[in-house]
Amino acid sequence: MNDAALSARPMATGLWRDALRLIRARTNPKEFGTWFTATRCLGIEGRVVRLRVPNAAFASQIEGTYRTLILESVRAVGGDALEVRCDSGARRIRSQPAEAPEDPVRSEPLHPEHAFRTFVVGDSNRAAWQAAREVSQPGTVPRRFNPLLIYGPIGLGKTHLLQAIGRRIREQDPEARVVHTRGQVFTRQVVDAIRSNRLFEFRDRCDATQVLLIDDLEFIAGLDTFSRTTEEFLYLLEALASRGRQIVVTAKRHPGEMDSLDQRIRSRLEAGLAIPVRALDENTAVMLVGTYARGLGLQIEAADRSRIASRYNRSGREIRGVVNQLLAHHEGDGPVPAATVDQVLRDLPAQPREAPSVQRIMVATANALGVPPLRLKSRSRTQDVTLARHVAMYLARHTTSVGAREIAAAFEKDPSTVRYGIRRVANQRKLDAGLDELVRRLELQLS
Repeated sequence: MNDAALSARPMATGLWRDALRLIRARTNPKEFGTWFTATRCLGIEGRVVRLRVPNAAFASQIEGTYRTLILESVRAVGGDALEVRCDSGARRIRSQPAEAPEDPVRSEPLHPEHAFRTFVVGDSNRAAWQAAREVSQPGTVPRRFNPLLIYGPIGLGKTHLLQAIGRRIREQDPEARVVHTRGQVFTRQVVDAIRSNRLFEFRDRCDATQVLLIDDLEFIAGLDTFSRTTEEFLYLLEALASRGRQIVVTAKRHPGEMDSLDQRIRSRLEAGLAIPVRALDENTAVMLVGTYARGLGLQIEAADRSRIASRYNRSGREIRGVVNQLLAHHEGDGPVPAATVDQVLRDLPAQPREAPSVQRIMVATANALGVPPLRLKSRSRTQDVTLARHVAMYLARHTTSVGAREIAAAFEKDPSTVRYGIRRVANQRKLDAGLDELVRRLELQLS
């Protein structure tokens, strides 16, 4: 430990003693005696409270359950702290050289086709494309869009843009530490690090990250059977953002529409830029048909490109699948004959029916429960109107891609009312067979 850290230890010990008084007042005697009497403060370094604890189980509990309490108490007595780290004092014994353990923070490879030059830009995704290009520029500090969240339905290019950012940064600086991973993989890495007592090493490796790219935030938001993942992700967001390190995340919905997302993570993400990729417009869909065809060495006439795009335009993946079918059916050189296009379009299933509108859901639900549809927008809180309103909100959330804010606007209510109604119906369906059957019948009617 350096001289500055040693000289700061008495001051930190005094702060910790004062903080402990606050912690004792906010916990019961048994809780305090179990977790804090055996805990010692090693110092406060770089806004990190470092504590010595008896074992890894203590470390897990102190850094998880009591993290917020400790930080609030230290700040209340004049300390400047953003994180808590524990040292269990375990010795590492090596009798002979051993195989190096696997890196606790593993970055997944970038797809070779996911680059900015291969991304088809249209009105539906131009804003997201521009934001992605900006954060991939070298030396963009302070960063305007940090964190950057790109959200929208599947198959519209979120992952392509995420990986294009990583690819461009690595092209400009091959030594840059870019970590690209999925929410599910990140969760597994946190669990593995804790179970193998390598959490501190995991955090140190995360701290060294220059650019963090996480695909599919919903997996982290949808936990928390293992709440430490949320805590570690929040720590990572705070630590990297405070150093000006770029963070880019993708999700299917805006943070405000993720009911299970931790409020602290939601606040941090909304402090950056959340930008959507929207449903494909006609021109972009036509361009995608042409781009995928050229990539496979196919020529598709303009009229046929338009026909394909008008029928299959929900996602780029869907369009790619149609073009692959054309490649399989086309023989010889030259443009794909119109007859071949006709055959492929005949054989492929039509697009699924459009999701019902919120208005249609409101009318169907009100009719099923014998309530005038307009009363769902009223201030009435009678039992029958409230039930119909909540069921309609639940159906709107689960049968469409519309988020809580848009549903709230349709019902002329606050988003918090929508979220409460959705949770209430979800819980009641488990207990009330009649309500569950009603919802099932309405789902079938609206499908």
